[in-house]
Amino acid sequence: MRAHDHNEPAAVDLVDPARPEQAIAAAAAACSNWGRWGSDDARGTLNFLTEIGKGWPYEMAQEDRLNAVTLEQVNAAWRKYVKPDGFVISTAGDFKGKEQAK
Repeated sequence: MRAHDHNEPAAVDLVDPARPEQAIAAAAAACSNWGRWGSDDARGTLNFLTEIGKGWPYEMAQEDRLNAVTLEQVNAAWRKYVKPDGFVISTAGDFKGKEQAK
């Protein structure tokens, strides 16, 4: 079984707006890992679910740490690290003939 190379380029072409279904199917096929490791497909795919160089014991401990966080701790971290004045709100689209919010 070979290790995943996270530097591999995605083999996805640009989307043809006239045929999005074909582009989606092609992207899914290009990004699929099924068959990549032969009989070890399930085990190989599981390698993508852990951080590079970390194993399942680390992942389970990390999940336990995250589940132990309280709402108060989350809110304190949010207030400490997230600055609302740094957010940018952008709206794009065709709004011709539609009432604009003020």
